[in-house]
Amino acid sequence: MNKTIIPSFRTWWEEENDLFQAVLLDLDGTLTSGGDLLPGADQLVHSFIENEVPFLALTNDCGNSHEEKSQLLKSHQIPLNADRIVSCGDGIRNYVRNRDLEGSTFFLLGHLGTPCYGEAAGLRILRDPNQISECTGILMGDILDPFKPDLEVIFNYLIDHPDYPVVVANPDPYAPYEGGYLRIESGAVVRFLAWLLKQHGNHLDPVFLGKPHRAIFQFALESLENQFLFAGGLNPSRVLMLGDSLQSDIRGANGAGLSSALILTGITREVHLKSLSPEEMPSYIFRNM
Repeated sequence: MNKTIIPSFRTWWEEENDLFQAVLLDLDGTLTSGGDLLPGADQLVHSFIENEVPFLALTNDCGNSHEEKSQLLKSHQIPLNADRIVSCGDGIRNYVRNRDLEGSTFFLLGHLGTPCYGEAAGLRILRDPNQISECTGILMGDILDPFKPDLEVIFNYLIDHPDYPVVVANPDPYAPYEGGYLRIESGAVVRFLAWLLKQHGNHLDPVFLGKPHRAIFQFALESLENQFLFAGGLNPSRVLMLGDSLQSDIRGANGAGLSSALILTGITREVHLKSLSPEEMPSYIFRNM
């Protein structure tokens, strides 16, 4: 990897912003880390708002609704209103619409914000494992509470209903938590479930909605077009995705045809840049905000 690491994103942006129509900002690892504000994040968002830069913030956090995430960010002096936020949970809406599933009953493992992304998408959500026989699919949200009993119920349910969909908002296997602690996420849980089913002779092909999968980027592009006026339309290659994860942000942006920018303030370090696959090669690399 011989790409130059640019010292400051904000300095670079002041000179090169005319290359882009819009920006997508990763939240966790780019603006915040473990709940703490990263240096320069609040100034960047204030600058974007003052200069009327079309931008949205993307997150694989589906445990907080737009309103809840907005309040958390505002407590850190990041003035992001709810309509500026795109969550992996938003992909449920398109999934339901594209498959004509409105009114269908899904069992929810974990938490999908308040209000619930699944209910907002038009699904009937059940949380009681004793009612799983009424369901025609599984939704996985933010895994915070002890889930083993529910997972065993789902395991047996999918053995009996191998064709029923399992929709996973957040594909991440783990994520940073307070104090540098790493928390197991739903991506790891569903892959464990798929392994269990394989041992039994069943196959599970989950539907993932969050980064790096296309659903969240498609929803973000649609949201940009709905919120901002782009003369001649929005060109995905002129949308810059700024994030800290090679696997999630950069691979996802490249796969969706966006320009990708890696910032070394989160989970990616310089040592990770020595041998990158083409799918994980960012258009730009920045040391900090």
